Amino acid sequence: MMPALQHREARSPSAVFPESAWQLQQAAIHASSLWDGFTHRRNSDDLFHCWGMGGIELHDRMAELAVLDMQLCEALYQVCACGFPGVYTYEVTEALGDAIALHLLSTGQFPTDTEWQCALGELALEFFQRGDPEDLPEIRAVLRRFLPDWAKRLCPN
Repeated sequence: MMPALQHREARSPSAVFPESAWQLQQAAIHASSLWDGFTHRRNSDDLFHCWGMGGIELHDRMAELAVLDMQLCEALYQVCACGFPGVYTYEVTEALGDAIALHLLSTGQFPTDTEWQCALGELALEFFQRGDPEDLPEIRAVLRRFLPDWAKRLCPN
């Protein structure tokens, strides 16, 4: 299946966005998917209350993660010879949003960099393990490059 970023290739040339607009569109798709997972079947007031630092600050923090997730997705797509084994934004990005919400609600704290990097690394690895096994070494290398805390926890020195 095609990740969201492949849609640009599937459109007619007149419908293709300029690169900067396309990047903005991809960031919006990842942010929306992350937020969908974060709020799915939850009262957003409860999430904001647990966050306790203001709504715009929570959206800003989630947007930062969405941009990194988008960049990670693009890099992973570049090394997957046979394409993605599903829809990344549904199966990885939304699941990350859910994991962040569960952590916030259970601890009262937003996950640390190590915690969300480990969650994202594990979700992405699980997703790609359903694909071509020959892609896994390169996928792991991309994950280590984008998620250094995940890599340290996975392979401590």
